[in-house]
Amino acid sequence: MRVTKPLLFLLLPTCLLLGSFACRAVAPDSENGEPRQQVKYIGCSGTMVFHTTDCRYREIIKPENRVEFFSLEEALGADYRPCKVCKPGGN
Repeated sequence: MRVTKPLLFLLLPTCLLLGSFACRAVAPDSENGEPRQQVKYIGCSGTMVFHTTDCRYREIIKPENRVEFFSLEEALGADYRPCKVCKPGGN
């Protein structure tokens, strides 16, 4: 399914208001042929902690609590704190 830009701009604020970031996982392919952004961090909406993609604790996050971030700034901007084990961002 391809999500158009106008539709994406309608879905994203809705997801943010509802507290669900699930629609970010269906970001459209870029129109200039570049690949989609890779998920760099995985957060848990229950604990408000984010992890690197290879952290052992990201495996125990329930699917309904899973939040995907594409940058460190995005995770910190959403008021998530870095995991004390994997230390994303070098903290």
